[in-house]
Amino acid sequence: MPGIRAALFDLDGTLVDSAQDLADAVNAVLAKRNLPALDTQTVASFLGKGAVHLFREVARARGLPTGEADIAEFISEYADVLVASGSRGTKFFPGAIESLKLLRQNGIKVALVTNKMRAITISLLESRDALGLFDTIVAADDTDHPKPAGDMLVLAMKRLGTAPEQTVMVGDSRNDALAGRAAGTRVLLVNTGYNEGEPIDLWAEKNGFAKSLEGIVSVASLLLHENACV
Repeated sequence: MPGIRAALFDLDGTLVDSAQDLADAVNAVLAKRNLPALDTQTVASFLGKGAVHLFREVARARGLPTGEADIAEFISEYADVLVASGSRGTKFFPGAIESLKLLRQNGIKVALVTNKMRAITISLLESRDALGLFDTIVAADDTDHPKPAGDMLVLAMKRLGTAPEQTVMVGDSRNDALAGRAAGTRVLLVNTGYNEGEPIDLWAEKNGFAKSLEGIVSVASLLLHENACV
């Protein structure tokens, strides 16, 4: 197996714990319409496929209109809440920042590939002085087809100058796994995220993916060990 030259990371549920923050922003949109809040677990089950999918599910759950203009309005309000707050409740998982730095120090390029909108992503990273952790960032705005399509990963590899066989997609959900499969990369899953409410290992076993790892520290250790053995 060729050595891994690039690692593409999902954000929410993979590098950061953001479920409460995102639920709070969703509920701010609902509160503006005098509608009851959704619990964090319910909102987390809607995460992973981008803001349009998120608010289609939120709208259905609360009887809101699901037209294109309506969804765009909800998303705009949601983004404003997150950018204004700097996603202050979102935390990097323990060891995540150190692991990203370690990979880069050992010659592995690091990209962020997230279905989160670019404005929210950049606001979050800037507020934590974390933009410099990544060689490139591909966000939902950058392609017409977000994960689980492979387009975002293909764009990241083009920017990094790596081939699929030299690249690994790291994520917490089916969307990350299927995107990796579509783009031809290796896939490593972590058990720290959401996966639309279904245990990731149960889904992985049914769909031909390896069992998940215990977070980003384990991912970094595995990749560095494998590269040392090539």
